[in-house]
Amino acid sequence: MTARPNRWQQAAQKLGELIPWEDLHPVVREQVDGAGRRKWVVAVSGGADSVALILLLWAHWPQRRDRLVLAHFDHGLRGRSSRADARFCERLALALGITFETRRWTNAPADPSEASARVARLDFLETVRRRHRAFWVWTGHHADDVAETLLMRIARGSGTAGLAAPRPVQAEANRNTIRLRPLLNLRSEAIRQALTAAGAPWREDASNASGRFQRNRMRHDVV
Repeated sequence: MTARPNRWQQAAQKLGELIPWEDLHPVVREQVDGAGRRKWVVAVSGGADSVALILLLWAHWPQRRDRLVLAHFDHGLRGRSSRADARFCERLALALGITFETRRWTNAPADPSEASARVARLDFLETVRRRHRAFWVWTGHHADDVAETLLMRIARGSGTAGLAAPRPVQAEANRNTIRLRPLLNLRSEAIRQALTAAGAPWREDASNASGRFQRNRMRHDVV
C-alpha cells in the first residue's frame, strides 16, 4: 500500500506542475541526462530559491530521491533565526525522506565579510560532497542573481571571463566539483509566486533587506 504524500511532498508535486521539467535550464537537463547512481548534494538555505530547487529535484527526478542530500550551512549570524532556518531545513529533508547534512559556523570572525561567509559555505559543501562521493552540487541561483553578479563584477572591474559567470554548469577546478544551477532562466518573483501557489513556505532572511553587503545594495538600489 502506497503511503499518502505528506504536505511537503504534495507541495513538491504541485510545484513540479507549475514549473515543469522543460522550464529548467536546458544545459543542466542535458548534463544530468542518463546520470549514474552518484548522490546529488543540494545547497538549501531555507530561502525561496533553494526550497524551490530541492522540491523541483524531488518532483522531476523521482528515481533520484534516495540519492538527494540536503546540505544546510548555518552561518550563525542571526541568533535564533539562524537556528530556526536549520530546523526548518531539517524538517523539510525529513518530510521528503532525504538525507540531511548541516554544520554551524563556529569559528566565524567577529565581523565576517560576504566573501568569508561564502568561502565557509563552499568549504562545507565540498566536505559534504566528498563524504557522499558526489560529483555535482546544486544551487538555487536564478536570473536575478545573474544580473546582480554581472553588475557587481563590472563595479570591481572584472575581465570578460569573470563577467560570464554564473553559468548553468560550472566546474570548480580547485574543488573538483561541478556546480549546477537549473533555475538560472527563472526570475525570483516567478519562483516565489509558484511556491505560494503550491502551498510551500520558506524562510525569509531579514539581513537581505539591509545594505551591509554589496549584493544587497545592488539588488535593492540597482536591479
